[in-house]
Amino acid sequence: MTVVMVIIGGATGALARYYSERFSVRRFGERVPYGTAFVNLLGAFILGLVFALARRGAISHDLLLLLGTGFCGALTTFSGFMGQIENRLRHKANRQLAITYGASVMVLGIALAALGLRLGS
Repeated sequence: MTVVMVIIGGATGALARYYSERFSVRRFGERVPYGTAFVNLLGAFILGLVFALARRGAISHDLLLLLGTGFCGALTTFSGFMGQIENRLRHKANRQLAITYGASVMVLGIALAALGLRLGS
């Protein structure tokens, strides 16, 4: 059952990431990777909430694997986030955007994970 939970969560998270990226590019263009920011911030919040709920025994280990390892693992993308920052840093005109984007997503991600932990406790 454990592997099945991770597979179901991973498939759902991957689809959510794919459609978030597609929507973001169509709606806002490619200058700022809003889709990646959205999925990473959403994942930080969900992971904080799920960990807090698991810690107090409010959700099962299987649900923790489905939502945490599977869904959030496939939804979020640290490597994609870093690649987008690095790509923008190589272009002089986009350096300030890269720094602002990277710092904003990291600070907001920590804040949203903390909010999730707090709400779940």
